[in-house]
Amino acid sequence: MSRRDAPLSPTVADIAKNSSTPTILAVSTRGPSDDPSKKMMPIKGKPKSFPPLSSLVDAGLNGIPSGIRRDADVSWLLDWAVVGFPKCGTTTLMQSLNTPYDAAVVQKERCGLGNNDVAKLVWHLENDPFPKDPTIKRGIKCPKDLESKYTLINLAKYFPKTKIIVTVRHPILWFQSFYNFRAKNIFPRKMPPTTRAINGLQACRRSTDVCTYRANFHKFLARMGKTPLSSQEEMELLQPGWNMDEVVRSNAKVFLMHVSQLGDKNETRLNQFREDLRWFAGLDGEIRLESGKIVAEQVIQPEARRRMIDICSHKHDEVRQVLMKQARSASKWILRYFLSSPEVVVSSREHFVQLVRLWEFDPCDSDAFVKHNMTRW
Repeated sequence: MSRRDAPLSPTVADIAKNSSTPTILAVSTRGPSDDPSKKMMPIKGKPKSFPPLSSLVDAGLNGIPSGIRRDADVSWLLDWAVVGFPKCGTTTLMQSLNTPYDAAVVQKERCGLGNNDVAKLVWHLENDPFPKDPTIKRGIKCPKDLESKYTLINLAKYFPKTKIIVTVRHPILWFQSFYNFRAKNIFPRKMPPTTRAINGLQACRRSTDVCTYRANFHKFLARMGKTPLSSQEEMELLQPGWNMDEVVRSNAKVFLMHVSQLGDKNETRLNQFREDLRWFAGLDGEIRLESGKIVAEQVIQPEARRRMIDICSHKHDEVRQVLMKQARSASKWILRYFLSSPEVVVSSREHFVQLVRLWEFDPCDSDAFVKHNMTRW
């Protein structure tokens, strides 16, 4: 059977029914000999009570932690992490995961994994307004985390049991949303023209920058090592600029979702999504999501709104062409390879596949979207 015909990943419900699915407790030993995941910290399970912070981190100047203690196990502090991507509904997602009684989620972004400052992250997990109850599920979000080479290294080393949640959307609509978000936030300063956001293989200079490089969702996902990364076809989809040295293989489970699933107008699918996300996160409480609503309404000054773009305008054709090339490669790689991993789960698989297949089309081509009965999320 070819990779093209390989079965897609199971849904969360499929895995729940399959008792033989292995529990994720340790990092795989697959990969290069210098794979940082091999140096992971020991796993001891959750303590009965919160240990003092001094037993987990080394004290630095002015009380700022300088590092994780060599004999410390901090893996129990983090149950899940939303690691990507910006403007893909991560705020709404974290609000919905903050269920009463059994979960605690700080709505501020905690980016210690990607910033390679795990000690500071542990300090926050101890000192943020969480209930001092180790049985409470704890989660963080940092939409830029998956773009950092340190995130997967630190997850494998310090938090090998942490589940990973990733949200995606059509790269063209992602670009428009991110660009307009920045245009609103930096007002009255102006955003550069979209042609200056075309940056090829170079990462953005700052995490707040908008550039086409950041829309290579498939390349960041591929770093997780969930696919063979061996065939010529797969390598072509990840080119140019693919670097095997950035791959950190682990057994961590990944919940992959499309932003539109957060506010699906189909109540049956939305209810299934709520249940699948609740099961994946190990929660008893209800996931709160509203049909047809992804983000709260925002008041935007008229002057700032005039600085925003309509990505479908002809003046943005150049950046849209670049993004479409990336979108088609990402769509093919996700559907043919990433979803074939048993460690990657989705909700309502057929619908998810339909959403990602739509990346083959330019969302500004209304005929294509109408033909596939889709909206411009």
